[in-house]
Amino acid sequence: MDENSKTTGEVNTGEQAQNESGPEDERRKADLEYEKNVGFRNPTEANTPSYYESVVKDNLEKEKQDTQGGKKISSNAIASFVIIMVILVVYIIVGVTNGGFSSSKEEKSALEGDVDIVGYFEENSDYTSDTDNLEATMDNFFDYTGVRVYLNDLTGQDVLTSDELQAASDEFFEAFFTDAETASRYLVITFQGDTGYYAFTVGSAAQEIIDDEALETIGAAITEYDDADDMEKMYVFTYALTDAAQTIMYGDNNMFTMIILLFIACYIIYTIWAKFKKNKDGGGNDSDKNQGGFMKKNGKLGSIDWKNL
Repeated sequence: MDENSKTTGEVNTGEQAQNESGPEDERRKADLEYEKNVGFRNPTEANTPSYYESVVKDNLEKEKQDTQGGKKISSNAIASFVIIMVILVVYIIVGVTNGGFSSSKEEKSALEGDVDIVGYFEENSDYTSDTDNLEATMDNFFDYTGVRVYLNDLTGQDVLTSDELQAASDEFFEAFFTDAETASRYLVITFQGDTGYYAFTVGSAAQEIIDDEALETIGAAITEYDDADDMEKMYVFTYALTDAAQTIMYGDNNMFTMIILLFIACYIIYTIWAKFKKNKDGGGNDSDKNQGGFMKKNGKLGSIDWKNL
């Protein structure tokens, strides 16, 4: 055989080897596709150490990632719990400091008996221009509390200091009511809309409902709506007295808010815990669990006895 023939023969031998390896590669691809779609290995791939080694490596890496993920979720759960507890503690401290949980915020009973209506207000400014709605609101305030309200509107008159306004309110109260029993069930709100000052004078019987904290509630409601840019002045007292009556008689919603926050906190913690437990237990479909257990055997790479497969 000459040199050219020898070279040609070697080339042919290489091509033949390449052609023979082709079906093996195709089978390998087919088996991998089979495993991907069905969830477990193709029997034609049995007794192949390289195949098992690759699967064991994949499973060990997946388990490592799941374990790390579980630790991360556990840390997140603890961090979330601590943050929520801190917020609730601060909320409670602030509520107690500001009197938000004091006994005066508990539900009250309205004063019994009817009271003569000596008037509602004099229409002196925009604050008292919506007569129908404002009168209905003041009647509603009485239904809630058993206390009548009179608005002494001094808007547009000589500007008074807060002390002077309080003195004017007390003087008006003494001069306006002629019947002591009726006066005892009235609350007079004296205000100047152009200065933002207001003062209160409370009858003796009405003080059972309209205590200092109730006055703070009314004053805060008036200020809130009076300062609102989108609120027309004619509706300030309509909204303020409605909100104040409900808060005075039924308490604020601090406790209700706490319950909602606790519920949300428990739900978040439970969700995180459930996800952590699922990862810790090796969550997944049955085929994944079976495949992982079959492939790993003793859970260590190299622990598989290839000869006995």
